[in-house]
Amino acid sequence: MGVSSGDLGTGLLDRRGERAAVDRVLDRARAGNSAVLVVRGEQSDLLSRETVAQMIEKGRNVSSVEIPGVGHAPAFLSADQIDIVKRFFIGDGADAS
Repeated sequence: MGVSSGDLGTGLLDRRGERAAVDRVLDRARAGNSAVLVVRGEQSDLLSRETVAQMIEKGRNVSSVEIPGVGHAPAFLSADQIDIVKRFFIGDGADAS
């Protein structure tokens, strides 16, 4: 059984869609089926740092990165943001160009 979003205890997750998304991430992370990377924009008003910390604590193989100066959904258009995803999927030493 997955972690319910009620266990997260943050008012930022009152939106039904956000709650369901967090539940899906936690379910996958707790099952240990795959690695999970949580990418949070520093200025997000939907996903709090506290929620990310709880996702890491309650999940398995969950890591996170916070992108400075960005709102909820980073665009992944700049090289530094793209590198975050490359490192997650193919590792530090791989040449993905």
